[in-house]
Amino acid sequence: SVHYKTVSPKVLFLHSIMGVGTNLFPMEAGKIPQLKGLLNEFEFKHVAAFPSLIRLITYGKILPELTRKINNLESLESISFHRVIDNERIVFSAEDLWIGFNYQMVHMLDFLPATNWKQEIDDPLFQQFLELHEFLTKSKKIVAHVDKSLESPLEKDDNGKPLSVGMFLNMVIPKPAKRWASAQSIKKFSDEIGHDIGYTITWSSTKA
Repeated sequence: SVHYKTVSPKVLFLHSIMGVGTNLFPMEAGKIPQLKGLLNEFEFKHVAAFPSLIRLITYGKILPELTRKINNLESLESISFHRVIDNERIVFSAEDLWIGFNYQMVHMLDFLPATNWKQEIDDPLFQQFLELHEFLTKSKKIVAHVDKSLESPLEKDDNGKPLSVGMFLNMVIPKPAKRWASAQSIKKFSDEIGHDIGYTITWSSTKA
């Protein structure tokens, strides 16, 4: 990936094959062994976890919890959660999680509104992107590149300057009703297929 050169681009290419934010599955669970045989261990781990991380971020609990402990993230040993396609348990190391979050941020760029950013600032996907970028920046875990100079066509700020991604990244964005509704919707989708949307973080003996 042009925006995340230190890891395999295959993960972003196949990110939705084992599930998406809704209950549509491009691949049957029975084909998982075949998919696994086409990827290396790292690639399969992140492809399998991709839909789960989408849901965890959308549900809106994991980033606030990690932000509250942002000064103790070196004590994070692992996190366990469940695969969307079959509810199998996944265990990520802390490094896996930061890589997964960076993959998610690159993915979210594809869903930013094409224009009318001022009017679309309460769009749930826009909100999630801003929240994730803020967390990765504050925690110094950001690796993927985001072009902050990218501008919204024809839109200007109050001073007549073109609106850019960077300007929104520096704003404090309220959490509107749409964001709450999005979280409830993703929980409903998971409940419908027996997917456990919860997670468990394991911290080292160092106080977290």
